[in-house]
Amino acid sequence: EKACQIFERMCGNKDVPDVDMYFQQCDDNGERPNVVTYGALLDGLCKSHRVEEARKLLNAMSMEGCEPNQIVYDSLIDGLCKVGKLEEAQEVKTEMSEHGFTATLHTYSSLIDRYFKVKRQDLASKVLSKMLENSCAPNVVIYTNIIDGLCKVGKTDEAYKLMQMMEEKGCQPNVVTYTAMIDGFGMIGKIETCLELLERMGSKGVAPNYVTYRVLIDH
Repeated sequence: EKACQIFERMCGNKDVPDVDMYFQQCDDNGERPNVVTYGALLDGLCKSHRVEEARKLLNAMSMEGCEPNQIVYDSLIDGLCKVGKLEEAQEVKTEMSEHGFTATLHTYSSLIDRYFKVKRQDLASKVLSKMLENSCAPNVVIYTNIIDGLCKVGKTDEAYKLMQMMEEKGCQPNVVTYTAMIDGFGMIGKIETCLELLERMGSKGVAPNYVTYRVLIDH
């Protein structure tokens, strides 16, 4: 079995070997890592929160004549987002675009998720706008995350407009979306609107769950 194959299996098991030792072994065996091997290593480093090493590896790939692909860039962006390095994640996203790759749903989702974790709903909304500009359709999870974030900071009317927009674009709200909206209106005392949303859920075939009823009772 080749060193590259052994290595890819190790990364899949989240057992990332020493990078320098691995490349030395490849040299000794006369092997040349390909984009799949580099990608497995970079992904493993990111999952181990070793993002600085992962970023250096991205640079090393190009120097070795192995161009990163979309999966490699997305792995690094996601890894940087998960450790809160949002500026660096945006830099990698820019580099990705310069190399001819378009941001994917996965790219945008990583950024939006982290922006909400650091309570930057404004930047999350900007990412959503960028997605729409680039004809990358958000899914129900992305819409719901933004709606929930807006409700939590009191921007309930803005959240409601976003829910209407997602429906217009053919993305149907789910029970989590409706529950977030009910909670948002409940926090500002609009109980009648909460009940209207509950009724609307039924008409749309979306069944309330325990959390939905718990939110209603709390308000």
